Amino acid sequence: MERARAIYARVGQAPVIIRREVDGFVLNRLQAALLAEAFRLVSEGVVSPADLDVTMTRGLGLRWAFMGPFETIELNAPGGIPDYVARFRGFLELIPRDPARPEVFSDEALATVMAEWTPTADAEAKMRWRDGRLAALRVHLDARDRGALDRAPAPPQASTP
Repeated sequence: MERARAIYARVGQAPVIIRREVDGFVLNRLQAALLAEAFRLVSEGVVSPADLDVTMTRGLGLRWAFMGPFETIELNAPGGIPDYVARFRGFLELIPRDPARPEVFSDEALATVMAEWTPTADAEAKMRWRDGRLAALRVHLDARDRGALDRAPAPPQASTP
């Protein structure tokens, strides 16, 4: 496993060790959980698909581009992960008490999402754009991991009058 891990790392991949077999890939399982809640929020009229995407791309997605969910919550409370869980336990437990059910992907839920979703006009062009942005982000993150960004000057701080 270590040899395989080294080979994948050498070619720019980010290998992880799976400690036990489960159906599906870890990434797909996490994505499914997030999608289930996204479908539920849209189909129950809480938020539009476009606004949900903004929430991800301008909020959580920005953090998740360079740190995972545990590091994110560790930095969101002064006492780290235990403090975060203590502060937000009540809210965090709401979702598992009302877990996403298969019907969140029902035809009715899908129809609700699609009624508000504007499909991408040129999906192939958008995929090329996405792949370019991912490649640029990868270059940025690789530079950060090499420490090159740590030596860069800090961005100017906004001043208040």
